Amino acid sequence: MDIADRLGVSVATVSYALNGRPGVGAELRERILATAVEIGYRPNRLARGLRTGETRSVGMLVEDIANPFSADLASALLRAASERGLQVFVSHPRHPGALGQRDFDALRDSGVEGVILASVVNFDDRPLMEQIAQHGPPVVQVIRHLEGIRADAVAIDDRSAARAAADHVLGLGATDVAIIAGPQRSPASRMRLEGFRDAFAAAGLIPLPERVLVAGYTIAEGREAARRLVSSTPPHAILCGNDLLAIGAIDALLEQGLRVPEDVAVVGFDDIALAAIRQIRLTTVRQPREAIGEIALSTLLRRIEGDAGPPARHLVPHELVVRDSCGARLGSALGRAR
Repeated sequence: MDIADRLGVSVATVSYALNGRPGVGAELRERILATAVEIGYRPNRLARGLRTGETRSVGMLVEDIANPFSADLASALLRAASERGLQVFVSHPRHPGALGQRDFDALRDSGVEGVILASVVNFDDRPLMEQIAQHGPPVVQVIRHLEGIRADAVAIDDRSAARAAADHVLGLGATDVAIIAGPQRSPASRMRLEGFRDAFAAAGLIPLPERVLVAGYTIAEGREAARRLVSSTPPHAILCGNDLLAIGAIDALLEQGLRVPEDVAVVGFDDIALAAIRQIRLTTVRQPREAIGEIALSTLLRRIEGDAGPPARHLVPHELVVRDSCGARLGSALGRAR
């Protein structure tokens, strides 16, 4: 143990001090605790749980529990944990869009053995993620993930999935296709935008700058973005970075007296429950939440139990779900003359 080596004391003495047990003088206890803080030491909660029979626990950070996809993902992770008899501490960042040291430490200091980062990691978080990967406890990045970090990741292939959605719309004959992408600080959102662009390039098309908008993942921002897109000539179709943006876009189109999909087709991403209701019937990309939750938790438990292998990226299959909003059932091309 680093603390014992540094101070020239026994491992047992360090253990007594860290666990608040008697038998260690006040001055030595203070030196041990100060050294633990200095080196970023965290107790091995799994080993302690095995000795004492305490309930094992993991942590989960979720960016926006109000987002239906985030709530579904959290539910899937909670079900997978319940089946294993695990307790889960759920939290969310104090500042949306930014993973803070205090956010992570609040879970870590509650005694969890590992943490699942459920769609919270952004590009700005690399320094913190590198620190977390170095000092522990184990973490698994879910949905959003940073390359080159020594931490496992579980997600779909966002770029390929977005390409499939755009290929589908372009294959229906649409040529004037707009994009409402999600925040580009998110690795997943950036990959989705690149996937949309891949499809355009393959079809020999270049989207006009004014046809590519970036918005926050909310219905309100989707509505406002769509209003901007139809302020002059409405596009044949709108590709959206998530389902909330798509629902907001549909609302704005109806507000302007435009029909979906007869006048403008709309495609989302995630396949939240609202996407399937009769009034929306949204074509979208399905992310299999149950499979993602199961793989994420299994991966985290392997790390907790001592797997020191290189970090793995687990890709879960996605599915393009074709409903009415894309215009596939119209029997005519979306790119028809107006």
